[in-house]
Amino acid sequence: MNNLFGPLSEEDVRKIALLIETLDRSSLDFLQVELGDARLTIGKGEPAPAASGVAAAPVPPAAA
Repeated sequence: MNNLFGPLSEEDVRKIALLIETLDRSSLDFLQVELGDARLTIGKGEPAPAASGVAAAPVPPAAA
């Protein structure tokens, strides 16, 4: 299977999906994780304000 997510491994994608599911069940509005050069922002409803002033597109729900 080709990696459709570029440098992300299947395990990375699985962890991101778990973060999305966890956020969905929480009372938090958004979550931002930074690891080295990688930054992931996920949220519910309106996108969180981006540091650069450009709003990020909402992340679609993970496929079951």
